[in-house]
Amino acid sequence: MWRRRALAPALASILAAAALAEVPVVDVTRHGAPPAQGVSDTFLGSEGGRTAVYKPNAPIGMLSDGTPWMKTGNLSGEWLGTRVMNDLGVSSPQVDMVRVRGEAVPYARIQHMQELFPGQQLAQGIHGLPKGAVLDLDAMRRMQAVDLLIGNTDRHGTNVWFHQDKLTGRWKPIAFDHNLAMATTASTGNDFTAFQEAMTGRSKSGVEAPNSQTRGIWNRNSVYRGVMNDPRAAQGLLAEARHVQATLTDARIDQLVDAMPDEAIGPDDKAARRQELKDHLKRRRGELVRTAEATLRNHPAYVRTEWRLQGLPEDLRAHLPADLE
Repeated sequence: MWRRRALAPALASILAAAALAEVPVVDVTRHGAPPAQGVSDTFLGSEGGRTAVYKPNAPIGMLSDGTPWMKTGNLSGEWLGTRVMNDLGVSSPQVDMVRVRGEAVPYARIQHMQELFPGQQLAQGIHGLPKGAVLDLDAMRRMQAVDLLIGNTDRHGTNVWFHQDKLTGRWKPIAFDHNLAMATTASTGNDFTAFQEAMTGRSKSGVEAPNSQTRGIWNRNSVYRGVMNDPRAAQGLLAEARHVQATLTDARIDQLVDAMPDEAIGPDDKAARRQELKDHLKRRRGELVRTAEATLRNHPAYVRTEWRLQGLPEDLRAHLPADLE
């Protein structure tokens, strides 16, 4: 039987270089108000008859207390986060890098939701699911496992949509907006390397991590609060974490990171940032089951004492399937 041979290092380097072709320069027409109230110059625009969201690789401002935030818009997290999501079976709009004519910095072009699922009814998490809708809990568990993998602390109701699966009739999440995932080392509260430490409540030195970090994680990843506070709904998270751990290989991580355009990285040293992403993704994959265990251990008590979800659209407990496993 014929078997595919591993690529020779020289050929692999040539293919990787080919994947890093210069991003296109495009003409974009801006439309109305920005799609979100974020601090970066994100806007809705059209290009060649196609509507998309455009997000710049530019500084995204300061925290209210004056603490420096990310030194760029972290489009490496945006570009890579959506590809990791799709690679592991979670729908996420395509992200491509472009240079908008007349703009000084590169932009991420994020596929519009209606182009991802044309003609389908969609629901944004912040507004809740339609009455009687049944949530695909396995898909929610998978999305949470991947969020833990990539260090995403921004899965609130405006950063997840839902579509109805044509075969099962259940509603699956669409994950988007990943510029706080895999944060640069210049960030503070959402540092990629500190996320797992905050989840477990311990730092590298063994010192208890600040409670504010853990509060921030549960605050920002609010779509999981209600669902994961139901013990029956939470148990499958460990199985999904094991699946992700077994599926995402070192070779696949290297391939995904190597294919990322330089324009997504910003002013960082390109080679160093790529190596950082590879190293941390591999480390976090190795720690993923322990991180999921810490999530299940810490989450219920935190929700009871800190966050009341009753009546909020992001409380998805009313849409849990009756046949919970």
